[in-house]
Amino acid sequence: MPQLQPALNVRAARHAEHSTPATQTSVQADMLAFRRALSETNLPINELTAARTGAVVRDLFFDWALIILAWYIAVTGPWWTIPLAVVVIGNRQRALGNLLHDASHYLISTNLKVNDAIGHWLIALPSLNSLHRYRRTHFEHHARLGNNKTDPDYYADKVFQQGGNGAFAIYCRMLLTPRYWLGDGFGDLIGGPLQTRLFILGWWAAAWLVLYVFSTLGQASAFLALWFAARLTVFHAITTFRELCDHTGMTPGGIFSYSRNVVGSRILNLFFHPHNNGYHLVHHLMPTIPYHRLAIAHRYFLDVACYKQSACHCNGYFAGSDPVVDCWVKRVSRHV
Repeated sequence: MPQLQPALNVRAARHAEHSTPATQTSVQADMLAFRRALSETNLPINELTAARTGAVVRDLFFDWALIILAWYIAVTGPWWTIPLAVVVIGNRQRALGNLLHDASHYLISTNLKVNDAIGHWLIALPSLNSLHRYRRTHFEHHARLGNNKTDPDYYADKVFQQGGNGAFAIYCRMLLTPRYWLGDGFGDLIGGPLQTRLFILGWWAAAWLVLYVFSTLGQASAFLALWFAARLTVFHAITTFRELCDHTGMTPGGIFSYSRNVVGSRILNLFFHPHNNGYHLVHHLMPTIPYHRLAIAHRYFLDVACYKQSACHCNGYFAGSDPVVDCWVKRVSRHV
């Protein structure tokens, strides 16, 4: 596939190092078939897979600026700004989580040290995670997609039960699972290696000290309270919804049969899928495309026959001809 070769650079090699399926699978077959189809087109693959560190830094600055602004308004304004601040912070925590996802795929920068420095210090640690642990787990998800024993993001056996499998019941079942709630709320502070926990605590101790220097003891402590309140409520609620959007209700066995895109309204996309995270099928077919090119890639790929014929696109979240909450329950009988 000579046209694709320049794009399959060092990042693709790093993906291969982490993805270790023992045998050829339908997941791999879908990816190879899609790339063969791409090689027969004139699509600008190198442009789609190019890292743009400046764009990521801009978005990262915007996310943190909104978080700081929400905290400032909450600690200086009337009491009713506090719940609004929790919503804003929780949404931007989800946005940071999506940037962490790109860092794990080496998509922030072609320079490994720069990529991992940004991912580790500015995204992973404040998000209570280890970049390297996240990367290892997430690459297993790609390699073992849909395997009910080895895919770490396989939720069907957790959310589907005999009876009561409406979309709201499925969502609540996952939302109220203690393990998922604690995982979203405290990340690697629970169950992570001691060294990781110490790094996270050290980062937050330094951040609290900086906040204390530039504000007051109460305001600096309020930032911590808002951060964890947001993670345990809004961030967890959005993350649960997003996880269900990616694969739930689809048929394990391949990328096309088990991954979907959610192309909803712009406002709801910003809330549930900040930084284009709803183009999950595109991501699984070509994990070397950064988040800021996923929507463009989707539009290009609509001209590729196998994508046009086999791709699943939900055109809304709760309404429209094919909303994603209906897709959750389309094939419930396959899982129970």
